[in-house]
Amino acid sequence: MSNNRIDISKNDVFDYEAKLIYITYSKFENDWTSLMHFHPFSEIFYVVGGKGKFTVENDTFDVKQDDMIIVNPNVYHHEDSDGDHPLEYVVLGVENLSFGLNGEDNEFLYQSFEKKTMMISNTILLIF
Repeated sequence: MSNNRIDISKNDVFDYEAKLIYITYSKFENDWTSLMHFHPFSEIFYVVGGKGKFTVENDTFDVKQDDMIIVNPNVYHHEDSDGDHPLEYVVLGVENLSFGLNGEDNEFLYQSFEKKTMMISNTILLIF
């Protein structure tokens, strides 16, 4: 798996409570497997190429180029790549930031920019 990370945890540019702690580019190359895990911060994934599956808690769904997945803090998740079309994504790790809609806490948000579809948590699917 190729992986490039820019660590900005020691950067004073942002004076918001939310703090961007890293930006990572990853591409599956059959040498690494994601395991179910969580972080004490949010992660924002943007799929730049390939296809695969993304699991958040008990929900698994297909992902492809131009999809975005936002995983809130302390939510179990992992990604799997399609063997023929390796999953390639950029992920931002952000402390002190949680995403929700309509005043509700959500485990994750999923947006497919191609289809204008958004899935919120594991119960709501919105089509724009």
